Amino acid sequence: MEYSEVLSYFKNDIRNNPDIEIIRLKHGYMIFYWDDVEHSYYHSSELIQSPEKLYEILNKEFEK
Repeated sequence: MEYSEVLSYFKNDIRNNPDIEIIRLKHGYMIFYWDDVEHSYYHSSELIQSPEKLYEILNKEFEK
């Protein structure tokens, strides 16, 4: 499994949720969430360093 496959699988879910951003970093990915009250982003607590972990987190996030 590759990151691109995971992102492609969840593409519509990500696109339809304006409060989530998935950012590619040098050593993996991080998920950021928009906080409407604070008008700022906060991030998930971990650097995601495998496509399998990204899939697991997004699957839970979007309850597929």
